Amino acid sequence: IVNYIKLIRPLNLIIIIILQCIIKFFLINEFIINPALSNINFIFFLLSTILITAAGYIINDIYDEKSDKINRDNKRIINKNIDSRIAIIWYCIFNILAFILIFYVSWIIKKPTFSLIFLYSIFILWKYSKSLKIKLLRGNFVVSWLIALSIINLGLFDIIPIMGIENSSIIIFKIIIVYSIFSFFMTLSREIIKDVEDEEGDILLNAKTVILKFGLKKTKLI
Repeated sequence: IVNYIKLIRPLNLIIIIILQCIIKFFLINEFIINPALSNINFIFFLLSTILITAAGYIINDIYDEKSDKINRDNKRIINKNIDSRIAIIWYCIFNILAFILIFYVSWIIKKPTFSLIFLYSIFILWKYSKSLKIKLLRGNFVVSWLIALSIINLGLFDIIPIMGIENSSIIIFKIIIVYSIFSFFMTLSREIIKDVEDEEGDILLNAKTVILKFGLKKTKLI
């Protein structure tokens, strides 16, 4: 059980939960009288976000098994504590449950096409894990964009359906956009630092990361 918990990065998920709850209850609910998401539908929205994020960690670790043997074998879980075939099953279950939940929420707020954003997130997380992470800056930008998108999504689901009805809706949505831009650049800097930490294993994968392309000095400047 402990290994399954470690696999989905519980601390990172808790940070996402706290961030989303702060935006929902101390920004949106505080200044908008009737937001689109009821508290129960917000919980479904949040659960869907968490499930997709956890699934992303699982598929990432599956594809990272070889490099993790070099970079962090003491923390490696796939094919050490958990069989990769079992991990794939959980990956599929998490994504299916996530999409069912978010489609329900999208239907309730009368924006069913919004559920496609989450479908896109599932696809791009798989694509990142499979190939984009070893492309120069592409993987870094994808992770940073998805973190920013997780913040924008709350504004899309909770504010866009009532945009124009609530006087505060436009300014609150703009504030959420600013938060998402901040999170994008903070995450991007962290992803570049991770590239430096993972340099040895990335050489094995023939990755084109910032550190391998430009060297340590230029990477620090970036």
